[in-house]
Amino acid sequence: MLLAILTTLAVLAGGCVRRQVSVTSDPPGALVYMNDQEIGRTPFTRDFTWYGRYEVAVRKDGYEPQKTDTSIYAPIWQWIPFDFVTDMLPVTDRHQLHYTLKPASTQPADSRAILVRAQELRTKL
Repeated sequence: MLLAILTTLAVLAGGCVRRQVSVTSDPPGALVYMNDQEIGRTPFTRDFTWYGRYEVAVRKDGYEPQKTDTSIYAPIWQWIPFDFVTDMLPVTDRHQLHYTLKPASTQPADSRAILVRAQELRTKL
């Protein structure tokens, strides 16, 4: 009986939870990859399906690339058993991610330091 009522409400409501993530960066215009797939240039908003961990890479010319593991957590109303009812509601679950990029170094690499480090690593082999 309860299942029939909930199913009827879901059909009448016609909704479902929409999950969105907005990504911004400082400076804007950075290229963002999630789990090795290009997803856009900041700022942008897009829908997503799964909560959990994402490997995020943010890149922009003239700035050091940033790689991070980012988690998007489900709100409590999306936990089992609450999600049985709330997944039928026409609501949007919004998440915000922001990344700050550091300017790339304009100083040339110290070739002597690189050679010394290479020699140290060679002796360890």
